[in-house]
Amino acid sequence: MGVERLAILGLDAAGKFLLNTMLSRYSMPALSRLIRESILKKPILCFPPVTIPSWQVIYTGKYIDEIGIYDFFKVKKVGNNFKMQMVTSNDVEAPYHWEVGRRLKNEVHLVIGAPLSYPPRIPRDDLIVTGDWLYPSKPLFNKTDIKIKPIEFRSQFYLHNLNVDKYIEASLREINQIQETIEKTLNAKSGIYLYTVLPYTDNIMHIWPQRFIKGEFKDIAKRLDELVSFILENFDLVILVSDHDFKPYNVLLNVKYVLVKKGFLRFWHENKIIYNYINYKFPSISYGEHIWKLMLKMLSISRKMKPVKSLYDAPRPKFSSEYENESVVIPAKYPYIIKVISESVVKDVFNTLKKEYEFLLINGLIDISYNNNFIFINVKDENIGMVPGYIPVKKSLIKLNTAIYDHGLYGFTALYASRKDFQLPYHEIDANIHVGKLIGQLVGTDKRYLLSWRTRQALKLKKAG
Repeated sequence: MGVERLAILGLDAAGKFLLNTMLSRYSMPALSRLIRESILKKPILCFPPVTIPSWQVIYTGKYIDEIGIYDFFKVKKVGNNFKMQMVTSNDVEAPYHWEVGRRLKNEVHLVIGAPLSYPPRIPRDDLIVTGDWLYPSKPLFNKTDIKIKPIEFRSQFYLHNLNVDKYIEASLREINQIQETIEKTLNAKSGIYLYTVLPYTDNIMHIWPQRFIKGEFKDIAKRLDELVSFILENFDLVILVSDHDFKPYNVLLNVKYVLVKKGFLRFWHENKIIYNYINYKFPSISYGEHIWKLMLKMLSISRKMKPVKSLYDAPRPKFSSEYENESVVIPAKYPYIIKVISESVVKDVFNTLKKEYEFLLINGLIDISYNNNFIFINVKDENIGMVPGYIPVKKSLIKLNTAIYDHGLYGFTALYASRKDFQLPYHEIDANIHVGKLIGQLVGTDKRYLLSWRTRQALKLKKAG
C-alpha cells in the first residue's frame, strides 16, 4: 500500500450513539472532520460487546472463536473444580498485527494503551509497547533506540474513588504524555505504525454517564480533539475504530439470574454482590496492579463462580441427576455469548433460556441459538440490554423507569486518508473482524515473525500436551 505512517486510533466505547452525543455536546472540530471527510465510515458489529475480546478481534483480524478469550476472565479446570483467572496476552491464541507486521527500514510499531498488548509474545527490536492498563506493573517494552517513558493510566484510580476533578487532571496529563510519545517517535523514525486505545469515553460513561451527556467534560473533550488533530496532521492514513457502543436501555435481560435460579450456575457469597470501588487505594503501585488486585478482590466476593456440583451448599440441578457431577455454565460478562463447559447440558441450558424468554422470541425481539459449546443471544430491539455482571434482583427481565447506560453491540469505524491517491482494499466492512483484516492488510505480514509465532504456539501446545 505504500503507507509509511498509519494510525489506528481506538476510542473505547465510541460507537454511533456516543459519537453523536460527543459531537453534539462538545466542540470537537478535528474528530468531526475525521468522520465527515472519511472515505469510509459505518457502524461495525462488536460481538460480544466487551472491551477485552473485541479489541483482540480488531488487533488480530481473527474471529472471536479463534482468539480463545471471551471476557476479562478465563475458566481453568483444577482437578474436579473450576476457577476463574484474569486473562493475559498469553491467553490470546492469535498474533497481533504489531507482532507479525511488515518490517521496513527506519520504521517502528508503536502500541499505546491496547489491553493485553504487554508483554509482547514476539519481542521485535522495532517494537514499542506501553500503557497496557491491565498489566500488574509498569508496562514498557522498547528495544529501539528511542527513549520512551512508560505510560500508566493512573487516572482510573480516581474512577473508583469517584473523584471527578482528580480524574480530569490525571487524564489531561496522560493525553499529554501520549502525544509526546507519538511526537518523539515521529521525530526519530520516518515510518510509524501507531496502535492506540484511549479509554476515557468508556471510563466516564461507566461512572458519570449523565454528566458526560450534559457536556461536563469539556477539558477532556478539548484535549482529545487536539490529539486527534495532531494525528490527522502527521499520518498518511488514520483509522478510527471503537470496540463497542455505550447507549441507554430501558429493559435488561438478567440471564445470570435465570442460570442461578435453574441450577446451572451459582456464586460464592451471593449476599456480597455489590462492587465496592471506593475504599480500594494502592497509591504506590501502577494502575495495572491496582486493577489486577481490585478485580481479583471483586472476583473473590462477587464474581467467583463455581460450577454446580452435588455437594455442600450448591443448588441441585432441576433437570436430571445424571448431571450432578458435571460442570455447567460460565457466561461472559455481557452474556451475548454463553460458554457451556459440559456439552451434555448445552441443549438443557438452551431450552431453559428459550422458555424463560419465550415472549421476546415470539415477538422477534431476540434470537437464541447454539453451536457446539456456545449459546448465542442476539438482541434485535435497541432498547433491550444485558445486566452487567450479576445483581441481586430476582427477575429474569428488568424494566426500568429511567434508562441506564451500558455497552452496545455496534461500534464505529471511519477511515481518513490525507493521501488522496489511497485506494481501499475492501469495499465493504460489515463487522469488526473485517476492520481487523483491513488493518492486517495495511500493516502487512513479515514471514519471519509469523514463523516465530507458529513455532511459539507449537511449543506451547507440546508443553500443554
